[in-house]
Amino acid sequence: MSKSPHSPEFRAMVSKEYLDGLGSYEYLAVKHFYEAKEWSINWMCKQLGITRTGYYKWLHRDIPVQEQENQKLAELIKEYDERFCHILGYRRMASWLNHFNHTCYSPKRVHRIMKKLNIHAVIRKKKNKYNASTPETKCQ
Repeated sequence: MSKSPHSPEFRAMVSKEYLDGLGSYEYLAVKHFYEAKEWSINWMCKQLGITRTGYYKWLHRDIPVQEQENQKLAELIKEYDERFCHILGYRRMASWLNHFNHTCYSPKRVHRIMKKLNIHAVIRKKKNKYNASTPETKCQ
C-alpha cells in the first residue's frame, strides 16, 4: 500500500473541482482514493473527520430514486453544457432540457445541480456600436 502525503495536500485533492459527483464529498473522496491509490480507509476517515462506520453505512446504502434522478440530470447538464459551449445559464438550461427530453425539471432544481457541478454561463462582453474617435477629429 502506498502511503499518502500530508493532510493539507490530501484535503486539496478532495476539492469540489476534483470530484464531480453529487452527494457527500468526503465519502466519495475516501472511496475514490481507496480504489485508485489503495490508501488506508481508517487514515482517510480520521483526516476528514468522519467515522469509519459512517463511511461503510454510506457505501452499502440503497441509493434513493431522487438521487438517481439527480445523477441522471447531472449527466444531461454536463452534456448540454459541452454541446452549447458553456453559454447556457440555469434558466435556458432548464428550458432546453425540458424541451428536448420531454421532461419537467424546475429551474431551481437545475440551478442547484449546476452549482454543485460548478457550471455557469460564460457572459459575453457587449460590443460597442460606435467608432472610436481620436481627439484631433473632435476638435475640427
